[in-house]
Amino acid sequence: MRPGDPMPEKWRLFFKFFCYLKPHSVPSDSIESVFLYEQFCNDVVVGMFPVSQEKLLKLAALRLQYLDGDCTPGSTIQDVTEVYPISRIEQEVREQKDMFGSLDLHETYYKDTLRHSKGIGTLTKKTKAPQITEEDKLRASIEVKKNAIKASVADLWRRLEGTTANQVQQKYLEILSECAAFGSTFFEAEYTNRDQRFPKELWLVVNCKGVQIYQRGAVAPIQSYLYENIVSFGAPVSNEYKLIVEGQAPISIHTSQVAEIAKLMKAYIQAVVAHQY
Repeated sequence: MRPGDPMPEKWRLFFKFFCYLKPHSVPSDSIESVFLYEQFCNDVVVGMFPVSQEKLLKLAALRLQYLDGDCTPGSTIQDVTEVYPISRIEQEVREQKDMFGSLDLHETYYKDTLRHSKGIGTLTKKTKAPQITEEDKLRASIEVKKNAIKASVADLWRRLEGTTANQVQQKYLEILSECAAFGSTFFEAEYTNRDQRFPKELWLVVNCKGVQIYQRGAVAPIQSYLYENIVSFGAPVSNEYKLIVEGQAPISIHTSQVAEIAKLMKAYIQAVVAHQY
């Protein structure tokens, strides 16, 4: 579930992998592969997996093929954000605003959208056009972007005709396995130190090799640290996680998941010591 989603009428129990020791070696016909697939689908949709837009579109089409089968003439995509991360759409629109200084690329769309949403008709010339705010422009631009993505996903979905659920699952995991973050667990964090060593909004990423720091929403990490170079880690105070890396200044980040991060790192380090992979 994503924040703001309505509560389901019926609850279902899902198992979540605590850590991935050998994600590339999971047999495609195993129950572990099904768990991996569903978990990664969720990570992608909630925007917690760094992957390019091109791959996101392919993943969205594959997910639709898995859920709904072949795209027929009557098939529609009700809500593209069920298979494509809304956070990426919002991020792209905001980056567009920062680049151009405004969102004046769809003025007609803004006016038509606002007239419709506010019930403003066209029967009288005395009716004033609605006042368009920056928030209105942002919402309208997000809708324009969503519609463009929906069209691209629908086109890719049509090309998957005849692809079975098992084939979809394998292709989905194959695409993700090409990413450096495959098999990683992502934690949202913030860096608030005055030195501005990192951006404020971060992902702390933990996997079998070590720890990476990403700017939230970015495809590549800012910094990577192998376990062999991490001297110590832990939470000196509540909601603050501290890493001490050999030859570098201590790294302190704010996160509400300090216990989960520490447990995961300990599990991986124990596996490294035991030579389990």
